[in-house]
Amino acid sequence: MRPPALTRRGRLHRDWTLSTGFSAGELTHEIVVDSADGRPGERFLSPSRSFYPPSVCADESREDFRVVLDRHGGTFASVCLHPILDEREVEQSARSSLGRLLEMRRERSSGPASVTIAGRPGFGHTTHSRSSTLTDWKLGYEGWLFVIGVLTRRNRRLHERALEQARIILATWEWLPPTPKPFPSPNLTGPRFPPLG
Repeated sequence: MRPPALTRRGRLHRDWTLSTGFSAGELTHEIVVDSADGRPGERFLSPSRSFYPPSVCADESREDFRVVLDRHGGTFASVCLHPILDEREVEQSARSSLGRLLEMRRERSSGPASVTIAGRPGFGHTTHSRSSTLTDWKLGYEGWLFVIGVLTRRNRRLHERALEQARIILATWEWLPPTPKPFPSPNLTGPRFPPLG
């Protein structure tokens, strides 16, 4: 008897698990987000490699990683958003994000609520669309605003299991302090400075 054919979503999730080296229930991959761009970084253990390396976006945010949490397509991700002046901006940002999500016809499940995430105080909320559930946590570290989140298809049990896997990953989380950006060397041979000699 042949196994049932995979759906399009099933093929996509299978491809994700294969391409990222996903290992169910085991934290076999070390993810390191370098702090060389002047922002804090992070290091943690994960059940998969990231879909992509850290990259700075057009809005100057840095997409740090997105890893696979389970065979059902649940993912765990983080973005370093922008500098903040103080911790009050964390709650303001969480409330603003929740407002935008609700305007996009997502349903609120919880939040924003005060949480401790990656060893830092923050604010989290959970929302639903027709097909997905998203839990986002906003937190500050070393003067930068971060968002860390779990995205799953809309299924309460799957989302709870993904959140539990995220908590296991977060227990291995280590912040890497920002490394100052190298000071650019002045161009002393440009049009304003003729060559010496």
